[in-house]
Amino acid sequence: MESDIVTHLRELLAQNPPAEASLADMRALKSLVNEQLPMFYGTLNTESCTLNPIEYEVCLLIRVHFSPADICKLLGRSDSYIAVTRRRILQKVYGIDGKPKDLDDRILAIQ
Repeated sequence: MESDIVTHLRELLAQNPPAEASLADMRALKSLVNEQLPMFYGTLNTESCTLNPIEYEVCLLIRVHFSPADICKLLGRSDSYIAVTRRRILQKVYGIDGKPKDLDDRILAIQ
């Protein structure tokens, strides 16, 4: 939560208008999460289920406690796109039809 990359992403959101995260920003976030939570990637990506890059970025941003509205701004996507993506990830990874919030709870529980 207090890492340089998370701080930088919060600074992007504070700009007027908010700026989108760059590819380098997302690579830095992936590196941080994979270093701090080595099981994160493997929990979400298995032989039978592999997330596409945008789905994995949504999961990364959820894991470092960005709100859905902030995720929309950082990824340059609409609210409805992110909501549908979160539901799709929940179905794809966990086999559950549920609310986007259900995915958030599961992502935040990954150690």
